[in-house]
Parts: sequence; C-alpha cells; structure tokens
Amino acid sequence: MGRMKSDRLFDKMETWLFRSCLPFWAAHGPDRRYGGFIEDLKFDGADAARDFKRVRVTCRQIYAFSHAKMLGWEDGAALISDGADFLVTRAWMPGKEAFARRLTRAGDELDDTIDLYE
Repeated sequence: MGRMKSDRLFDKMETWLFRSCLPFWAAHGPDRRYGGFIEDLKFDGADAARDFKRVRVTCRQIYAFSHAKMLGWEDGAALISDGADFLVTRAWMPGKEAFARRLTRAGDELDDTIDLYE
C-alpha cells in the first residue's frame, strides 16, 4: 500500500515538473533583452526588475534545463545553449580564468569576486 502511494506522489510531482514548473521557467526565466536569465521573478512570472544578475542563477538554470532534457523534456534545449553562451561570453574573466560573481542586467561585470560556490 505504501508503495502505491509513493508511486502516485512521484507521478504527481513529475506531472507538476514537466507540465507546470519547467514551462513556467522556460516562458518567464530567460532575459530576452540582454541574454542569460532573469535574476528574480514575482509570483505571477513578471520580472522583479533587479539591476544585477548573479552568475549562479544562470548556472542553476543551465543545470535545471539540462537535467530536464536528460529526463526527456526537449523544450528547454535552446535555453541551455543560450544560457551557456551568455555564461561564456559575458561572465568569463579571461585574465582571472574564472567567472565573475555578479553582472549588471546588461551582462557587464559588476563583481569580480572569485569563490568556489559561485
């Protein structure tokens, strides 16, 4: 009996992930003006209009969409590519051989602090 409940819970979570969560982030998360991903969204999906982008947000989004693709969700494939391109072209600091911690909304270096978490 417990096994059947956990199977139903897994099915509900999988349905939510693939039909609600991922499509929501795919529709509202990308920064279509400057590239990369929006730093912060309001509950309705509107851009919270932060004036910076943490590089870790871009990394998280790339990871999440990549993992979803591995699980069979193809809709985010272009977002993976766009996010990786933004990361390499905007956040990489060639002189330091590392990624910046934060960028301006437009993708210019704002904080060049290097740490392992970022």
